[in-house]
Amino acid sequence: MVTLGRAGTMKLASARKAAWEALQQMQRGLNPNHEKRKLVIETFGALAEMYIAEELPQKRQGHEVARYIRNDWLGQESHQTKVWQGLRSSWKTEWKDGKDPIFRNRPAALITREDILARLNTIRRARGPHAARHALSAVRRVFNYAAERGHAGITVSPAAMLRDKSVGITGAMMRRQRILTEDEIKLVWDAATDAGMFGVLVKMLLATAQRRDDWAQARWSELSGLDSDYPVLTVPAARYKVGQTHEVPLPPLAVELLRSLPRFAGSDWIFTVNGKNSISEFARPKRKLDKASGVTGWTLHDLRRTGRTIMANLEIADETAERVLGHSLGGLMATYNVSRHRKQKMAALVALEADLLRIVGDADDTQDNVIKLRA
Repeated sequence: MVTLGRAGTMKLASARKAAWEALQQMQRGLNPNHEKRKLVIETFGALAEMYIAEELPQKRQGHEVARYIRNDWLGQESHQTKVWQGLRSSWKTEWKDGKDPIFRNRPAALITREDILARLNTIRRARGPHAARHALSAVRRVFNYAAERGHAGITVSPAAMLRDKSVGITGAMMRRQRILTEDEIKLVWDAATDAGMFGVLVKMLLATAQRRDDWAQARWSELSGLDSDYPVLTVPAARYKVGQTHEVPLPPLAVELLRSLPRFAGSDWIFTVNGKNSISEFARPKRKLDKASGVTGWTLHDLRRTGRTIMANLEIADETAERVLGHSLGGLMATYNVSRHRKQKMAALVALEADLLRIVGDADDTQDNVIKLRA
């Protein structure tokens, strides 16, 4: 027996539609009662775990998408434990349920567009529109996967019609042009000197023009040649945005900053407060840095744009500057020019370092007789 609804409250048209759907399910060899129970039994948490396991290992930046899903929609927190393979150790990331389950225990098929919007608005108020945009992209992936595969009784994604403007992101926001002026760079640099590990991270981002997480998630094992003429950070393809290995030459200032960091025994993380996890708290120390420096209205990513602008002002070739940033160069250049351009990138970053030190007042006074030449 298949119960379609309660007599007296279910309209005839709805009953006919439900009966037709039940007949269609039986023709496909499905039990309508079991399918109805699946709508309640299959939680969003189970659906998200299925998507993470089946789809993300093959996708570029899959680990970042999984992080957004777990943090923003499942209410999970990351914990890292050391594991040993023979004589070598590594860190394994495990996710544990937090106090707020968010969508974790809710039936996936009963989550509506309004539920998703309410959650996105909460994220936007707490962490800004760009965080909400990442969260929207993550939840849309999960529901699209469910709709395509027929999981959890979902045929149409409730996030299908949600766009950037749904979470308050405009085209102008995506074309952000904020850079720090020379006066602001000096104020931020001076304040960063007393801001501990976060301050070192800020200086490193300015000195190398890299993305925040390329340094925040960096490991000592990714560094090489610190005592050589060409020290370098090699960001593996698995955690780099364009899915390719990226070499970051380290000028003397960057090496000096690295050596100022404490190192935990048995830990491979460069930026860590406990040796177990990489640094992940940015909002609070950023607010403190803003207060100490008096410079507001900027983000950590603006430091990357600031570094790129300084390189342009120094007349460093655009091709070299873009390679320093790790941007992909398409067309025939990408096909035929496979050089790593190590010398050019190092020269560009050394020039960037010299100009930064001039701005912050740490340049060597004994070098006043040196005349800058074009890069």
